[in-house]
Amino acid sequence: MTTFQTLYLQAPFWVWLAAAACFLAANLASGRGELIWPAIAAVVVSMLKLLGLRVGLALDLPLFVALSGAGIWYGRKLPAPKPAKSPAQPDPTPEPEAPPVRVGSREHSAMLIGRIARTTGRFANGVGRVWIDGVEWAAELGGGEDDLAPDTPVRVLRVIGAVKLQVGVLN
Repeated sequence: MTTFQTLYLQAPFWVWLAAAACFLAANLASGRGELIWPAIAAVVVSMLKLLGLRVGLALDLPLFVALSGAGIWYGRKLPAPKPAKSPAQPDPTPEPEAPPVRVGSREHSAMLIGRIARTTGRFANGVGRVWIDGVEWAAELGGGEDDLAPDTPVRVLRVIGAVKLQVGVLN
């Protein structure tokens, strides 16, 4: 202990600066950020020593503890920092996408016109069912044909009442 007292009496500025460096290193190692306040307090006490305030360790230590405590108290009152966005990383919040088109809506019906569908079964008397976009629809033939075999490709000509498709045979 006498070596520390001798060192402190000869160069108190460097002792407090070394303490600040130790607190700063511990702060960086922990990653929590709370030990920055004792590091700042040690720097303040070392600056007071550099300016010539030599009151001894009996007053320096309580000053350091008071400054550290005030800093920690103040640091807990501050709002948590938001993480910075890196330019190399994409924005974690994606841009809002257009709402999905609901099957049977007018938008979906308009998207079907001109598309190719396949019959799911046999058409009889111009009426049957077709498969398009993962949905089976009621359909009627619009080209004057009466019968179609299953799995025949057809083109959607129009949508009737948002529930039925008029289709024509592909040539």
